Amino acid sequence: MSTMSGPARPPDAATLAERQAALVRALVTGAAVPAGFDADAVAAAANALLSKRAGEVARRFPLLVHACDGRFTTAFTSWARDNPKTTTAGDAAAFAAAAGIDWSAAPHRGRWRVLLARALDLAVPTSRGLRGALRSRRPRDAPRARR
Repeated sequence: MSTMSGPARPPDAATLAERQAALVRALVTGAAVPAGFDADAVAAAANALLSKRAGEVARRFPLLVHACDGRFTTAFTSWARDNPKTTTAGDAAAFAAAAGIDWSAAPHRGRWRVLLARALDLAVPTSRGLRGALRSRRPRDAPRARR
């Protein structure tokens, strides 16, 4: 007696995981649309994913968008169709290199955060500054309003 319930699967039928992998390949790399899926719907979803990818790069690297003179989304999506996603910073650097834009993907972190933290600490007269008061779980450590 078999412990499996449900109808037996034909030997040539693709497993769910294989069908999902084929759909992801069609969405991300432009591979052929697997049988049983609407080609127009898959193409629309693939275009939406490319637009989302362009939006991620645009939000994180606005200077790159500015360097493209208003044609960033179309230029990036046409480039991205042939280039698989790595990271957002990697996409930005590779796109800039392919487009011939003199641009650095190195994030400029650090100095402004330190200056902002010092300003916040000076703005609130507590022993640990505003950041310490906001992290505190005890109300008595919160900054008090002066009259």
